[in-house]
Amino acid sequence: MPLYEFVLSLGLEAQYNARGILPGNKELDIYIPSLKIAIELNGAYRHSEICGRDRKYHLQKLKECQELGITLIQIFDFEWNDRRSQVMSFLRSKFGKNNRIIYARKTQVRAVEKTEARDFLNKYHIQGATGFTQAFGLYLESELLCMITIGKHHRNNKEWVLSRYVGKEGVTVTGGLSKLVSAAGAEYPTFSTWVDLRISEGKSWISMGWQLVDTLAPDYFYFKLSSGEIVSKQSRKKSNVNTPEGITELNHAISDGLTRVWDCGKLKLVYRNTTQY
Repeated sequence: MPLYEFVLSLGLEAQYNARGILPGNKELDIYIPSLKIAIELNGAYRHSEICGRDRKYHLQKLKECQELGITLIQIFDFEWNDRRSQVMSFLRSKFGKNNRIIYARKTQVRAVEKTEARDFLNKYHIQGATGFTQAFGLYLESELLCMITIGKHHRNNKEWVLSRYVGKEGVTVTGGLSKLVSAAGAEYPTFSTWVDLRISEGKSWISMGWQLVDTLAPDYFYFKLSSGEIVSKQSRKKSNVNTPEGITELNHAISDGLTRVWDCGKLKLVYRNTTQY
């Protein structure tokens, strides 16, 4: 199902290729006036440096929407193609269109066994599973409704990180994230998370008491021109690809037929259990 048709299927009125909203007559792929939410479906090739989309492009469009009070969600085409059900689940929740609303007070916090947690992440999270030390879930009897994972930072083993938050498709647990974070905070007095500005402005996290400690500049991944493969920046470290002496990572990547694709940056947030300080 194309993205625009999915939005309409939820009973929302939406404009396709909307112009006259942003400065310079810039286009928004999909705009939902009643929610003041816009969605961009960005083709990785069309939104790469080789097509003129530099590191400022996606962040600038986000800022222009923010100035008009519009929430902009930017999805890449490979996410829509490869993880479509997860993207639709995320958007349905964002639009307030989930068909089950459950209050967190009716749920129980439990540790989630690692196999169940990985399966839940792969089934419902856009990015799928990741490494973690412990998972906390909210259950309604035996049904897992939503979950967070906590683990060590991949470059700093002294820093604990909330690496994933995910809910079951079609379910909204009102107050669920707050209840999960409080449960994790009883065991981990402080931990960090990163909010991807492509899909969230982090307002709900900050309203729960998370502290904004850093705003990270846009970052990038690579797109392989010959195959359309998505290549992580980390995999292109000089030591990983035997970059010759005196050649930059970027120039080596270009010589290998790669081009960079930029995101909008991230917010780093920190949660502290103040009762333990």
